[in-house]
Amino acid sequence: GRYNSPEVDRQVAIAQNSIDPKERMQAFARIQQLLIEDAAMIPNFERGTLFVQDPRLRGVVRRSVGTDPDFTNAYIVAD
Repeated sequence: GRYNSPEVDRQVAIAQNSIDPKERMQAFARIQQLLIEDAAMIPNFERGTLFVQDPRLRGVVRRSVGTDPDFTNAYIVAD
């Protein structure tokens, strides 16, 4: 395509160069929003996933990007 958007380019640069995970995720969210608003991309599928976790298991980190789930700091709490 010939899609051209300086704002999308700016957000891509932020996502590529920021070391702050929160700032990167905000940039990715803004990119998705702009692409949909401009009808440059029309998503037709989004996978949903369901996870069940015992309430005694703590410290599990859930991510939308990267290793998921991350059990690096997981532990079990005794009843």
